[in-house]
Amino acid sequence: MHLLRHGFMPSYNCWTKHGERGVIMEEDEEGDDFIDESYLAHFGDTFMEDAEKEGEGEGEEEARDDPVDDLGRTIADARRRCETEKERENLDRMLEDHRKALYPGCDDGLKKLGCTLDLLRWKAQAGVADSAFENLLKMLKNMFPKNNELPATTYEAKKVVCPLGLEPTPPPSPRPAGDQTPVPPPNPPPAKKQKQSWVINPDPYVPKKTKVPEVSLKPLPRRSWESSAEEVEAGAAADLEKWKASVKKKIEGEPKPVFSKAKEWAKSFLNTPSQAVKNLPDDYLRELRRQALAFKNRKELAEKKALKDEAESKLERGKEVAQLGEQSKQSIAPLIVQAADPDAPDIVAAAAAHGLTVTSAREQAAELGITLRALLGLDEAPMKDVVFTYVKNGPLVEPAQEEDLPRQMLGLLNWYKGYIKHKNAKEYIYAEVRYEHHFKHYWVQIHLSELFQLFNLRDLDKSIISCYVLMKKREMRIRNIHDVGFIDPHIVNSYVLEHHPADVEDDLWRFIRKQQQKSDILFPYHFGFHWILMVIKVQTSSVLVHDSLNMDPALWGDMRKMMQKVWRRFVDTKVGEFKKELHFKMAVRTTGDIQPPGTNLCGYYVCERIRRYCNERDQTCENNILRNNLRKTLSPEARFRPLQEELAGWLAREVIDPRGEHYYDDVELYMHQN
Repeated sequence: MHLLRHGFMPSYNCWTKHGERGVIMEEDEEGDDFIDESYLAHFGDTFMEDAEKEGEGEGEEEARDDPVDDLGRTIADARRRCETEKERENLDRMLEDHRKALYPGCDDGLKKLGCTLDLLRWKAQAGVADSAFENLLKMLKNMFPKNNELPATTYEAKKVVCPLGLEPTPPPSPRPAGDQTPVPPPNPPPAKKQKQSWVINPDPYVPKKTKVPEVSLKPLPRRSWESSAEEVEAGAAADLEKWKASVKKKIEGEPKPVFSKAKEWAKSFLNTPSQAVKNLPDDYLRELRRQALAFKNRKELAEKKALKDEAESKLERGKEVAQLGEQSKQSIAPLIVQAADPDAPDIVAAAAAHGLTVTSAREQAAELGITLRALLGLDEAPMKDVVFTYVKNGPLVEPAQEEDLPRQMLGLLNWYKGYIKHKNAKEYIYAEVRYEHHFKHYWVQIHLSELFQLFNLRDLDKSIISCYVLMKKREMRIRNIHDVGFIDPHIVNSYVLEHHPADVEDDLWRFIRKQQQKSDILFPYHFGFHWILMVIKVQTSSVLVHDSLNMDPALWGDMRKMMQKVWRRFVDTKVGEFKKELHFKMAVRTTGDIQPPGTNLCGYYVCERIRRYCNERDQTCENNILRNNLRKTLSPEARFRPLQEELAGWLAREVIDPRGEHYYDDVELYMHQN
């Protein structure tokens, strides 16, 4: 009776589904939430009246604390409707911020929440960036009295108003330099739920009806036994041709039209060097161009100075008339009469005091490059500069020369300065050589004094030449050139041949056997403080010898005998048209390939010749011819500075850098530094 008299509460959810199976709402169908007004007219709303009477006490208590302004009432209403405890805590915090004054003693009604909302509204309207807005907040916070409640950052300002629907975005975490990882997009808003509709599903226990396919009225194909032999054979041949056509179409495909742009691209692709060749750090060519430009500038400056001096001398002398014997056209060559110059008595006496004759004293003076009187002590001998030598943990070059060093040499010098400061720094570094490099695993020991020799254009040791060979092997592999081989001078040299001939024989046999398909095998050989380059041509059974000093071949005759012994072993075990003996031939030396007497530059000449066999193989190329002629015009210091730069760059990249191909971690050096 009570339900019929007073009806349901307006807040009661009227349901049209009470647990029935198979009822689903349609997408556009609304729920049955309509209540006939006649019920309310006859029976009233008893439940609502009772609920209002029950909630009068709580509403009166909450109404006493409700704010009087619109924003406060909105937050208070949202607090009453919240469903979770977390939402209630957030709204309580907002109410607290709404009641909290902006700063102590604020009499103009400024509140923390209201001011923050006004500032964020202005930021959105003006399109101010977060960083600029944060700077403004800091300025305002400093302007207001101390202990004010104004947020100091954009994140704090958004966090104050986040219960109103403005979710705060945390500040981005600092990213390390060079990090190119894309920043993931923010979480997308949740998809809007579609209203569920109700339909009656079929009973799951009733089997579904399957659709029966209609009967085809097409005539059935004839069977093979129903056809004659000729018809079967013709059908098989037709099927075979059809299959061949389908296979050919799959293999060949439809021809695509070729346009002029495609032809131009293909032509440029075939004629342009590969990117691997172009991207290799060619320190040699860069430094050679720099030296050539410096040589050209010096030559032009010298010519200008000579012309200027000649013009000044003409002005001082005035016009001169050629005297007898000075004319440009001479009918008879001038007669030159030289009077005998007898030796002065003081020279004879000084030579006798030293136990020498004047003739022998004159020969010694010519060998030493000084005058006879300076040798005998009659004149003061010229003083020459003291030779700059290597000192442990000392400088590699003189301080005045550091400014003229190229890029890679300067970088290696800076590494050396930092390396010698280590407490446990050693006097050598290692370059690791693996099986893919020289068919065996070992380490090349590079003493720091050899870096001094390299920087000062002194004689090169076996380890530096071995590093140059490793550098060229890597370049050949990258450039896809496989017909040039190498023999490592660190393994095969005169010292090892003298003390361990069996090891030299095995190593030579391994190098030749593994590289028998190469056109040229480059073998830098060191003996008696001198370097030569032997080029082994396997197919012609010959050896071409490059010697910058053209020394007597008998000085390296022991290595020649060892090579003949290994070659006979190679010919006996390998099948091919090889001669029984190797034919050694000295290469014809040109003007630019002759080493100046009194110098130790033979190692640099060998490195330059190796470069010609690897990087400048086409001797008819115009660029290679111009480059070779340019080398001949340069001084030895300028000519071999590109080789120094090339070696310094390779040592820094591949040996010293932990990412290098030949880097070897010296554990004993770094284990006590932490």
